[in-house]
Amino acid sequence: MINHFKHVRTVQARDDSPTSLVVDIDHRTPSHTHGEAVLNNTNKSRCYDLYVNYPRLRTKVSTSLLRLSFLKKCRLLKRPPQVFRIRTSKLTPLKSLIDAAQVAEAKILDNAIASKQEEIHHLKKCLALSDTNYLLDHNDREISNVQKALDRKFNWLKKQDLTHWKDWPDKVSSPQPHLVSEIPPNKHHQQSSKRTRNSKKREKRARNKIRRLAENAIRSGSVVNLTSLDIPHEAIVVLAKRIGFIPTSTHNNFQAKIDAHAALAKLCRKTRGLVKTFDPEVSTSLEPVEEQVNDLELPPCLKRKYLTTPESSEDALVDGVCEDILSVVDNLKPMPSKSNLNKYERLGLDWILAEANKGELQFVKADKGGALCIIERSAMKTLEFDMLNDTSQFTCIGEADPIPDIFNSLLDQWRLGETMGHVSREESYNVVGLCDSGRPSTLSLFKPGVPYFYGLLKIHKLSPTDLVHGNKIPLRLVNDLSQAPTVRSDKFLNWKFLQPLQNEFCNDLVQDSTEALKWLEDIAEANSVGLSSFSWDFSSLYDSLSPEFVIEALTFAIAELRPDWSDEFVGWLIKLVELSLSSSFGKFGDSWYLNKSGIATGGSLSVSLANIAVYYALRCTIFDSDNKPSELLSLKRFVDDLTGLWTGSEEDFISWSDSVNVNLHRLGLSIKDNASDPWDFNRPGCYTSFLDIKFMFSEAGELSTDINIKATDARVFLNYSSYHPRQTFPSIVYSQGLRYRRIINDNIKLFRRLDELKVCFIRSGYPKQMIEKIFDDVVKRPRILDYKKKENKKPPNEIMWSQTFGPGTPAIIKVVKEANKMLQKCPVWAQNDKVIGVVNRRPKNLGDMIFKRKCLALSSGDSTGTKSCTPLITQNRSRKKGRPCTCCPMMSNTDSLVSSCTGNSFKLPEGNCKSRNIIYCAECLLCNKQYTGKSTNKLQTRIAGHRSHLGYEDNGISES
Repeated sequence: MINHFKHVRTVQARDDSPTSLVVDIDHRTPSHTHGEAVLNNTNKSRCYDLYVNYPRLRTKVSTSLLRLSFLKKCRLLKRPPQVFRIRTSKLTPLKSLIDAAQVAEAKILDNAIASKQEEIHHLKKCLALSDTNYLLDHNDREISNVQKALDRKFNWLKKQDLTHWKDWPDKVSSPQPHLVSEIPPNKHHQQSSKRTRNSKKREKRARNKIRRLAENAIRSGSVVNLTSLDIPHEAIVVLAKRIGFIPTSTHNNFQAKIDAHAALAKLCRKTRGLVKTFDPEVSTSLEPVEEQVNDLELPPCLKRKYLTTPESSEDALVDGVCEDILSVVDNLKPMPSKSNLNKYERLGLDWILAEANKGELQFVKADKGGALCIIERSAMKTLEFDMLNDTSQFTCIGEADPIPDIFNSLLDQWRLGETMGHVSREESYNVVGLCDSGRPSTLSLFKPGVPYFYGLLKIHKLSPTDLVHGNKIPLRLVNDLSQAPTVRSDKFLNWKFLQPLQNEFCNDLVQDSTEALKWLEDIAEANSVGLSSFSWDFSSLYDSLSPEFVIEALTFAIAELRPDWSDEFVGWLIKLVELSLSSSFGKFGDSWYLNKSGIATGGSLSVSLANIAVYYALRCTIFDSDNKPSELLSLKRFVDDLTGLWTGSEEDFISWSDSVNVNLHRLGLSIKDNASDPWDFNRPGCYTSFLDIKFMFSEAGELSTDINIKATDARVFLNYSSYHPRQTFPSIVYSQGLRYRRIINDNIKLFRRLDELKVCFIRSGYPKQMIEKIFDDVVKRPRILDYKKKENKKPPNEIMWSQTFGPGTPAIIKVVKEANKMLQKCPVWAQNDKVIGVVNRRPKNLGDMIFKRKCLALSSGDSTGTKSCTPLITQNRSRKKGRPCTCCPMMSNTDSLVSSCTGNSFKLPEGNCKSRNIIYCAECLLCNKQYTGKSTNKLQTRIAGHRSHLGYEDNGISES
């Protein structure tokens, strides 16, 4: 260690008091600064001779900048690094000498910083004079190592301040009065105090802005607080950005490697197939030949995704391109993107995630309008239990799992269908996983999950003053059947049989608002005068449709439009539909519930079956009966919303509507529950609402259309600061403007509605100039209602690389662009401009982070951790019936697990030995070593396999 204080002497004062010692220090510039040569005026010429054309000069400058930053941070420490300290132990016990030493060491550190700045200045001059051909790029590894070493040293010095130098005063405290006069004030200190005052003002303004935004979010109803807690303003501001908001994500190198391997595996596979068909002597130009794939057609949601590593493509150029791409992806370390949340919003997000993980608060999406509600989990659970305990709607079947029996019945029907020739062998395997032997596949893709119930709050039913803690909020209970045992079979049946049948059978159906507009334009061209309009809405359609009536309607539609279907096939199809309708089970807590009335809302067959059943009911009551009046000009429907045109009087319409409602009541349906409520009937010149359209016909028969904004619509779009590709936001503005242009047929009204829409976009953070530019382009475009004809063109890219959007996206796009240039030199891909294309997958948004629907629905709420499936002894000390479980005695009932290797603690979710899709840990009671495994089967099945493999039962194993 170098002593920078060569002239330090202690002078005895006149009063011989030990406290009156004075330190006389000769301040000199140290000969070395943190191990680097100092460049002074005497050796500048030597510096240029030494460093001009020095290959590692760029790395030298970067490391010097890091050391300069380190020295500046050391100003905050009680004592600087060892090389800048006063080496004398006599100064330590005396407070006055400590203060003097701090002032002296601060000056020495400032001199070292000035020397380091001069060194960097000369190095940059040398860098400017050097020949770039001799200079090497930055050595990222060396720079990273220097940064890590300096960070470790700074952390060690901070610990020294708390331990070895704890008696020394902090730098932020004011020095002694007699030392203040020795330090002359300078401009730097004045600027520093001014910056401090300005930073406090900025912080105050930022806090006030956060408070205003939070108050606006609560006032507008975009965030509803139904708890007794004071939610932090920062958290409310983040929640007001809506659940589609994506915070800035980091680069996931592991996921990037998986995506690259999947894309390059397809490239090698396709190249290998093209190479085999390429013959240069026959043809000089090669048209890409499609791979020989299975002719089996499946809906996209049922197709399997294969993740394989790239194999040889039998083309050296393609193999080289794949190796280059994989090398770049493996070593990709992009710079983190700038956060789209300020420091207060980041604190709010941390609070939200912490509360979501605790499970004491629940974040619930409103049933309509898109508002986000904050409610206590206990209150939400009470609302859900009250609805499930309604015996008129649900039946509790206990804790027995009905899923295995339903899935086995489904497999039996598919085995029968395959035997009778209704489905092929490939369809049976790819849809439900039936192998050639008739046994079910063990792939997790085909195994059913757990359907569950969750609630959505109907806050639109209450006034804002009633949305307070303690009031009972109406609830809509949803059964999530996305993992039901029949979901794959239902998607296949709907795609292949029921959806085409629905489109042919339901003549009153419109697919979207564009088709409804075309229908209205056709009516207007007929020059009909005196047209009144009306709208109907079926009350609780899915809950009102009985399974028996749905099967009756489906059988009628098949008999009318599919006479070529055999009775055996129709019977097989009807049994599968009945099985799907009867399997609307869901789990909540520890119990299973069955929906007694209607059909499941979230089922894959629900929409098609509901459309067929409603049209069948309308045919029985209106179209195919004597009840159809001549005044009814036309009637159109979208699921449960109906609208029509009437040429008669209002009295005749009311009389006819009452009779239709009575006839529908006999079928279990209703378009008006309360007889005293008026019908939605509008005379000529008054608007009628249907979907997102408001329309009316004048007395002369002229059509006028407008946009329909519902009262529950919050009109909030994706926040402009969300971490999406930049082209996403202009596309949203353009699509909304084009939607207004298509619906509104009056230009004056269009301009007014676009101005209102512009205000909504500005409220979501969109730039005003961008909005106006896009809207100007939209207004100039003609109003077109015809659908664009989709030509069967080949995709621009043969291979699509799907990757998660993040900081590494620009680097991946650049690599793919260079790879496409190289692939054009390959004879196989010479005719393709772009072989590989990049598509972005969105990262996790706010909804993915805070919605814990399944976890909360399946949690009993008692505690977390692993539990026994059936306790051997109950509370009344009576033994359970049946053979006792051999897995339960081996399990620990703790709610956390500590790793024996890293010492990290992990919180365990709730589960028992019958839980599926689990990660388990086995710990030896003798040596405390741990084994971690995973399984899609039940835990007891997996442990039974371990015992079978060992050949005996080992009581020295503890399961967590």
